[in-house]
Amino acid sequence: MGRENRVNNLRVFILFLFAMVLGVVPDLLAIHAPGNPEAGKDIFMESCQHCHGPSARGDGQMAEYLDPRPKDLTSASTRSMTDDQIRKVIIEGRKGTAMAGFEDAFEDAQLIDLVAYIRSLKP
Repeated sequence: MGRENRVNNLRVFILFLFAMVLGVVPDLLAIHAPGNPEAGKDIFMESCQHCHGPSARGDGQMAEYLDPRPKDLTSASTRSMTDDQIRKVIIEGRKGTAMAGFEDAFEDAQLIDLVAYIRSLKP
């Protein structure tokens, strides 16, 4: 290994340590960590199924009172969304619908699990 490679590796290591001290790396790792769909299902059943329904098809007990009706989370349009897009809808809500934002409702790990559960849904 040449001197230039060692210097570059040292720079990367120092940046990594700096990011760890600031707490950035754990957050980045958590956002891209695989979630636990079973834990996500528990969160969904507690927080989402009232509108989206227990099978996530948009037919929850509150659905008939909402216009537009809640999204069918088993649909092709949901499956085509990226994890980040799904996460954004959960956090920010969806304008023009009853889907409110849940920015402060979930920890990052819970959001990851919730997205993993939504990903596991089949039509």
